[in-house]
Amino acid sequence: MGIIPNFVKATISILSLGIILIFMFNINKNEKINTLENSGGYLYINYVDSNLNHRFFQYDFSAKKNKELLSKGVTEYPTATFSRRQNEVYFTAETNEQTSQLFKTDLKNNKTIQITKDQFYHVDLLEIDQANQKVFMRVLEEKNDRNFQLAIYDLNTKNLYKWGNRNKDTTVSMMDYNPHFEQILVVTNSVKEEFEKVNEANKKGTLPKSPSYTFSIYNKEGKRVKDIASIDAFLTGVSLSSDGKNILISYYNNLEEQTSKIASIDVETQKMREYSQDSSKLSRIREPIYNSDKSGFYFLADIDKPIIINNEKVKGVTINFYDIKKKKSSEVWFKEDGQVINFHLDDKSN
Repeated sequence: MGIIPNFVKATISILSLGIILIFMFNINKNEKINTLENSGGYLYINYVDSNLNHRFFQYDFSAKKNKELLSKGVTEYPTATFSRRQNEVYFTAETNEQTSQLFKTDLKNNKTIQITKDQFYHVDLLEIDQANQKVFMRVLEEKNDRNFQLAIYDLNTKNLYKWGNRNKDTTVSMMDYNPHFEQILVVTNSVKEEFEKVNEANKKGTLPKSPSYTFSIYNKEGKRVKDIASIDAFLTGVSLSSDGKNILISYYNNLEEQTSKIASIDVETQKMREYSQDSSKLSRIREPIYNSDKSGFYFLADIDKPIIINNEKVKGVTINFYDIKKKKSSEVWFKEDGQVINFHLDDKSN
């Protein structure tokens, strides 16, 4: 989950504080970067171009080619995922009823259908389990709800499963699926605490403090397995390592300085290790994702290269790779006529 740029915010109704989130291949050929190239994996990129079109790319590391899987106008936070087995793109879009729902485009015949209808008011943050053919999503059940929940759509049976959380104060902020252990990392926080801190800041004329976020592990059926740790910081990204032993987070401690950092949390000991923070070349570093052997991670960053989107000057956004041993970042993917909003990795192991 990522930060929503201003040009996207202008076209979207922000439903709650929970949505603060957030074609050119350019790699340094003189630098040997440990990416998913060797395993023949894919990079999936949700991108918004200068004409406010949501474009969903598949980048094949082995073939070194981009393939556009989806292009549509931006109506909500851009999120999409792809079933390799079924050759289908799953994405969210605004309906005539002004709700956000899950849709599917079958690339075999280019036919698009709406999957969710009256079950939810809002759907976003899609993740896919390629092996079990399930799509995980974050949802609001009713228009006036402020607590996001987890829902699962089974691509084989066409059945939809709701998280069924009856605690209206617990909201899902972020999530990440680990296909190797069939685990979902779910980040939750208190709706009440979040609003209380905003109201307190408004009364004092100060910037709000972050709520407390809890990291929990759920199984692929959406049942909670265990709570791991909590943190008081403004999170901008979270992911679980392939071996399930580490959580990678991006965050900043307060709204005054907004210095972004990337760190790892040991699931067993809860110890934190900081890897990187904003630099003069890469700012607002966010949404880190480990590569398969944890020798490094991919992440998004703003660069000092202005582009125009919807008549607004914004910074370019690159996908980068950080080599932990070398302590060095290298640019991996960049496109000049828009911004990367979020991305996912698929190492084709499941």
